[in-house]
Amino acid sequence: MSDAFTMPRNPLTAEQAGASPKRRWRTWHVLLLAGISFLLGIMVGIYLPAAINTATGTGSEPRPKDNRHVRLDTFRQVKPGMTYEEVQEVFGDVGSPVPSAGQGMPPKGDFTRQWQNGKSAIILKFDHGKMVQKRAENLD
Repeated sequence: MSDAFTMPRNPLTAEQAGASPKRRWRTWHVLLLAGISFLLGIMVGIYLPAAINTATGTGSEPRPKDNRHVRLDTFRQVKPGMTYEEVQEVFGDVGSPVPSAGQGMPPKGDFTRQWQNGKSAIILKFDHGKMVQKRAENLD
């Protein structure tokens, strides 16, 4: 009776049972290599343009945001000797840093800020926190 309930034993060959261990290892090796190549391609696509722009000096400078206070009357309000904090109150924000045109870093406490609205700009130079020079570009 026990023979009636048992399944016949029919051993499967290696190809019927699936790929051999060596073939499975090759498959995983190829998949792993493809995944690493894919991730490396993504990293190069993200970081290479940024590295090129930094090296050439293009695209790395942030564009100053537009400021509605960049007008001729605001330019006239700003007087030499005003502190940086007082100027911030007039313009409503901190302005954008302007890189120094000379070689190296400017002396400590000296900096230049720019406020822009479209093509109009107001550039102010500060020495030890006080405005010493102002310049306007394309103000109406």
